[in-house]
Amino acid sequence: LCEVEKRVLRIIAGYKAFARNDEFRRAGIELAEADAIKARLISLGLLNKAGAITIKGRNACEGVRL
Repeated sequence: LCEVEKRVLRIIAGYKAFARNDEFRRAGIELAEADAIKARLISLGLLNKAGAITIKGRNACEGVRL
């Protein structure tokens, strides 16, 4: 995973859904880019189809700092 993908995972793991878009903006990630990254993370099994982080996703973003 690239650093941006890891950051998106970390934001999803650390923030409730209503606060994530603000955190994406603070991290310099456009919302369209975040949506594309989320789709890729779903295909890799790091997020489930509803967009919630999986165990595999939590392990992948462990130690990532925002």
